[in-house]
Order: sequence, then structure tokens, then C-alpha cells
Amino acid sequence: MKKYCVPFHIAELLKEKGFKEHCIFAYDRVEMFCSYLSLDKIHTGKNYNSSGYCCSAPFWEQVFQWLELEKKIFISVAYLAPDTNMFKYRIDDYGINVFGKVSGVFYSDRNQCMEAAVIFALK
Repeated sequence: MKKYCVPFHIAELLKEKGFKEHCIFAYDRVEMFCSYLSLDKIHTGKNYNSSGYCCSAPFWEQVFQWLELEKKIFISVAYLAPDTNMFKYRIDDYGINVFGKVSGVFYSDRNQCMEAAVIFALK
């Protein structure tokens, strides 16, 4: 499941920026990927960011939805061209800042592209 969640450095950045959504997974202080939920609570998750010991490890989709709903930032990740394995991102800010920022760097890995987009969006 870890591959579907943001890495530790993104999770820490989200915590700093006010991410308070309930998540199934978390990272502890030594960057260990884990879950502290009992089976009866696994479907609701928990806001691990309220703890001083952990930070939430959200799924990528949770992050994109949170950015859109809370920060008015929409991120899309797409192939550079149909016959390539290169990815690019686009960030649209529906607030008062940059609108229509397209990555000038192209990525060979989709997760690397998503990481770069989220880091840029949270600056």
C-alpha cells in the first residue's frame, strides 16, 4: 500500500501546511510506514497529524482532492506525448496566484512527477 501513499518528506510538508484529513496510514518519527488503527476503525481512518509522534500518510488522490478543495489548486499529471514514457504536470490555481503553471521539466516516473507538482503547489 505504501506505493499509493505520499513519501515521508511530502507527508511532513503536508502536515506543516495544515493537512488534517483522516488517513489509514502514517509515518512515525523514524519514517516507518505503519497504521495504528484497529480493524473496526480501518474504514474511517484517523488524523495522525494531530499527534506529535506521527504524520499522516495520505493516498495521492487524497492530497490532490485536499489541494483542490482547501487550497483551490488543481493538479493534473499526464503523458508528455502518447508514445513516450515521460510525464508532465499542470497546476491551476483558482485563487489569486499563478494560473496555469506547466512543468518545464519532464519526468520518466509518474510518482516523481506527482511529488514535484505537490512540492511546487505547496510553496
